[in-house]
Amino acid sequence: MSHRMLSETGNNEDELLEAFEVAWDAGDIPDIFRFAERCPRQSFSTTVAELIQIDLERRWKADSVELRRGLLKYLEVLPPAFTKDELLELICGEYRIRNQWGDCISRKQVWENYSHVCASLIDRIARVSETMVWPVVSIVINGQTILETRLDRDIEAGRQQSKEQKPWTVSSTQFLHRINLNEACDPTLSRKQLMISLHSPHAVLLQNTSSNRAIAIQGLGAIGSGEELVCNLPVVVHLGESRYLRVNE
Repeated sequence: MSHRMLSETGNNEDELLEAFEVAWDAGDIPDIFRFAERCPRQSFSTTVAELIQIDLERRWKADSVELRRGLLKYLEVLPPAFTKDELLELICGEYRIRNQWGDCISRKQVWENYSHVCASLIDRIARVSETMVWPVVSIVINGQTILETRLDRDIEAGRQQSKEQKPWTVSSTQFLHRINLNEACDPTLSRKQLMISLHSPHAVLLQNTSSNRAIAIQGLGAIGSGEELVCNLPVVVHLGESRYLRVNE
């Protein structure tokens, strides 16, 4: 159907974009590369960038995992005609779409794929992140929530030897939130325990990063050292007696 619709469409930018969306609405999967061949030369990069944004969102919102396609797949085939700003918009669009509908690509993955594009890429991603809705990780002691942070990047949690009186400290880098339970100056407590990553919009990947301790997951038992588990939200992770992390949508 999309081939027939494309043959009946002119080379006008608006007509091409409309025909592309109509094909998706009709239940067809239009060939973006055939549409790109028809884009007017004077607005080629702008029009193709819009086609990619539409195609990305449609594919990641679809029920079929097989339809999913990362931005790199488009860039491998299409001519390198995008300006830096257009490419940044595409990167930020993929980040938003995949975190809203798909596999929740992390800031670190974005940086590894596209750090060559712009030194301030993560700053741009951070601004996009501020406009999005994220699961919330709550620090709870004796049933009382004392602090909350968004799961907008991976979270590393554990205990540490510390003289500080605060029961918890939270620090952040571009790619990571670190949550530490500060206890008495006991060297055996200077350890990492847990990594929390978004696995999908409604699930997290828990990785036990300790060397010799199991971690209790409420209602799901425990995960041993070096093991990992995908959990649907909400989930409660115990890090100490009456002290735990709760992750809610």
